[in-house]
This record gives sequence, C-alpha cells and structure tokens, in this order.
Amino acid sequence: MKYSKYLSIFFLMLSLQSCSDFLEQEPGTQTSIDELLKNKTGVLQALTGLYSEVDGNLRPEIYAVYADLQGGNIKFTPIATGSLKGQITTPSLIEQAYSFNDVAISSDYKSFYASSYDIINQANLILEYTPKLTDATIEEKNQIQAQALAIRAYTHFLLSLVYGQDYKYTTDASHLGVVYSTESIKSGIQYPIRKTMAETYDLIITDLKNAIDNYSGATVLAGPEYSFFNQKNTKALLARVYLQKGDWTNAYEVANDVITNSGVVLTSKESLISEWAKPDLPISEILLEFTPRKDGEGNVSSSMSQTFGYT
Repeated sequence: MKYSKYLSIFFLMLSLQSCSDFLEQEPGTQTSIDELLKNKTGVLQALTGLYSEVDGNLRPEIYAVYADLQGGNIKFTPIATGSLKGQITTPSLIEQAYSFNDVAISSDYKSFYASSYDIINQANLILEYTPKLTDATIEEKNQIQAQALAIRAYTHFLLSLVYGQDYKYTTDASHLGVVYSTESIKSGIQYPIRKTMAETYDLIITDLKNAIDNYSGATVLAGPEYSFFNQKNTKALLARVYLQKGDWTNAYEVANDVITNSGVVLTSKESLISEWAKPDLPISEILLEFTPRKDGEGNVSSSMSQTFGYT
C-alpha cells in the first residue's frame, strides 16, 4: 500500500509538471522577447524594425525642424484652403517650443525623448541576444552587433544635442549630458543617473569605434547599402561627433579617411539637378539615408515635403 501511495504521488507530480509545461505557452497574438530573438530570423526582423523606428523618429515635423526652430530660421506659410485660407498659424506640434513655453511635463519633444530611448532599448536587446545565436555565422553576428552599436551611439548623440548644453559649455564638459543606456529594460521602471557631457561623448565614441571594428561586410539585411549603417558612414558619424565635441584633430583625420577611402565623391554641379530629380533615390554622394516607410502599394507613406513644402 505504501508502494502504491508513493507511485500515485510520483505520477501526480509528473502530471502537474506536464500541466505546467502545457500551460506555459506563448500568447497567440503576441511574441515574447525571448521567443522573437532566439534565432537569426527573429533578430533580423527586430533589426529591420529598429531601422524603421529610427527613420520614424527623425522624419516627423518635431525633430525635422528642430535646428531651424532653435536658429530662428522658421517661416510659416499661409493656410491654402478652407475658412482659414490666408491665415498663418504655428503648427501645433511645435507651438510651445516656438513660443518659448516648452516645459518638461508637457514638452513638444516628449515623444522624441520617449521614442529615442525605446530605440536604444531595442538596440540593447539585439546586442544582448545576438552573441547567443546558434544559427548565425561569426561574421553575421559581428555585422548585426556593429549596426546596433551604431544606432545606439547615433540616438544618444541626437539626445545629447537636443537635451544637453554644448560640449564646451563648461571647460571640462562636467555639466550634465544624458542618460546613456547600455542595458535593456524588459519590465518595470528605472531611474538611471544622467552622465556628464564628457562621459556621454566618451561612451558615444566608444560605441562608434567598436562598431567600426566589428563590421564584417556580411549582408544581413536586404536593401541598398546606404540605407543601413556601415563602416563608411559610421566613420563619417564619428567625425561629426568629434566636430561637435571640438576635437578638431580627430574630426579632420576621420573625415579625411572617409573622403579619401570611401569611394564616394561629391555630386558634380552639372548633374546636381538631375540627381535631385530622381523620384525615389538619394543623390550619388550620399553616405547614409534611411529608406522611408512605404504602404502596401509601394508608395512612400510620409515625406519631409509635408513639413517643408508650401503652396
């Protein structure tokens, strides 16, 4: 009877374990992070989506006009149709910033801040899961990580331009920069500490240098080379960071390397108009231009002409 009792308990434990395994299933309409990033296909899907997020963060009016807005170069055109025809109004998306009434809680740039750190978090997830892939070659993994590092550095750089004082605001750049996130957040809320501007730029430069060293040349995403980060345009971005920092020697050396060795030359004046007339291609001198989002029929779903065009 004791043997029978123990046997019954044993089978009961097995059945409970089986029930547990049976119940722990992925949601039918959602895919967990672990499930998505467990293989190369999922990681590349995530990387493709990440580029779309980067483009979507830069293309809207809020960020597209930021430099002109701060520099006082914005002019608004009259409304073309309707009962308000001929009237000039400030676009609602940038009204507070334009009127110098922008505040942290209800900032016009709140969505840009949130989207930027969402992009950084996605890049961190890709960086954390890619080394574990068993169905990707070393070259493919290096290429994926290089692109994710470049995106992480680029996004932090943009954040530092919008939310931090100029690098030379203090003599040693000890003033506050931005939060530099190098680890993913899967759940909950965290309140990390902002880095100094010197630390922020050191981390941006380190990420870009590591990206440059990791590029393997492996083709991991379908599409034109200029629409993804690669060694050439990452070096150009590094030169841009050095320039913003005021490190003239490194800015010159890295930029000169790109000019001399990238194989890309400035568009000639004779072909400038015809180059810009291409309906869906960048001009020939481009190093990096994110591919715009398209609808199901292959049409560009949004364009900066909607912001800068006029009637």
